Amino acid sequence: MQNLAYYFHRTFSLLRGYGRRNPEDVERTAAHEAGHALIAVLQGMDIDFVTIDMALHPRVKPYQLLDIWDNVTLNGKVCYKQKDIADDTPLSEEQRKEQYQRILDSMVAGAAGEEVAKPSHVAELRGSDRSHAYMSAQELIMPPPIPQPVGVIENITWFHRLAERERAHSTPAHYKIMDHMIADARDQVKATLTFQRTALLALKEKLIAQGILDGETTRHIVLENLVPSPA
Repeated sequence: MQNLAYYFHRTFSLLRGYGRRNPEDVERTAAHEAGHALIAVLQGMDIDFVTIDMALHPRVKPYQLLDIWDNVTLNGKVCYKQKDIADDTPLSEEQRKEQYQRILDSMVAGAAGEEVAKPSHVAELRGSDRSHAYMSAQELIMPPPIPQPVGVIENITWFHRLAERERAHSTPAHYKIMDHMIADARDQVKATLTFQRTALLALKEKLIAQGILDGETTRHIVLENLVPSPA
């Protein structure tokens, strides 16, 4: 039943131009997701799929189709493969900061991809990209989190201390610092995407043509069009 609903919706969405979208929206969304995906490949992330419309994904639930279909804008996404075995090894402070810097870079890559694909376009950092960018920037300026204890009472205290940690780094002065960090990350990512514009555009055009790409295809397109970094 789920597969039948998926194939019916996919066929109908394609016939309607991704279910109600104009060409400009498709172009913008494809460039946005291509930016996210390209940076993810360069970071060595394991991509599951990239799509410009979640309604085209075969694992979408039938009850989700109406919500997706009624969206005003395209609901694109880059999804990553889950690790089979969770790695509980604690990260060093350097590794923790590197992790959040990678997340910050990946969050600003969508808007940067839009601007590199269409230089006359000014893209806003919005939605989950914006919220996750600020979360990552905040983690970069905060001290390491306190390890989670085992006991129930200790956990209550632990959650309170975590909240205090976040609140102490949510002042206007801290947000000004975060704004600068996000702007710097965006400039650096945009420079990378500009240098790799051929790969970005190749990925964008493939997304427009097919709507959804698996991780292997995405990686192949990027590597096939990658410009070697100068020595």
